[in-house]
Amino acid sequence: MRRAQGRYFSPQEVSKIKYLLNTTDLTLEEISVRMDCAKSSIVSINRNFGIREYGGRRRYWVCSTAQDTTDAIEQQTDVISGAPN
Repeated sequence: MRRAQGRYFSPQEVSKIKYLLNTTDLTLEEISVRMDCAKSSIVSINRNFGIREYGGRRRYWVCSTAQDTTDAIEQQTDVISGAPN
């Protein structure tokens, strides 16, 4: 993964970016400032690993794993309560 012209992210930096994308509500710009790189690099990492989904608005990104988790919890609740799918 390229960080800037001629510089690459270390595996530890990529892991930290993935962690920030997945577990925080920081904007992509805030993550790029924290990691000292371009916002486009954060977008590229997000696109490659599919962590946040673009919700149709430039400033609104939703963690895709969180939605999957929410759906799974709702399905488990329906099974436990006996509600039809």
